[in-house]
Amino acid sequence: MKINTKYFGEMDYEANEIITFPAGLFGFEDENEYLLIRFDNEDDTLLALQSVKTPYLSFITLNPFRVMPDYEPYVSDEDLEFLDVNNQENVAIYTIAVVGDEVKDTTVNLKAPLVINPETKKGRQVILEDPAYTCRHHFQSPVA
Repeated sequence: MKINTKYFGEMDYEANEIITFPAGLFGFEDENEYLLIRFDNEDDTLLALQSVKTPYLSFITLNPFRVMPDYEPYVSDEDLEFLDVNNQENVAIYTIAVVGDEVKDTTVNLKAPLVINPETKKGRQVILEDPAYTCRHHFQSPVA
């Protein structure tokens, strides 16, 4: 199948690559199907969460553990049950970023990560209880 994307132009994809968010994402409840597309084929740090239905709707997404190794989100038992997994080690977690003109202006939503069952491709955006995590955490690029 083909899709027009915001950042990559027209691309081919397979139906089994679609990640389904039955409840949508916060503010985008009617958008339920997405593709996770790497900006770099060799690295899963920076990705686009591209709507299958709406070409211009794409979120810059990070693998938070690559850039913030101390990030320790706790996914509730209710959320794990919704995703059909037994424990947190069986999910993939991503965060949505708002990219600023400069890296110092970029923020990451650590409070409401995307949690995905990689086996079933079912996802949910969750809200973490931990007050240390905010919706606009200032991103700091890792030191090389």
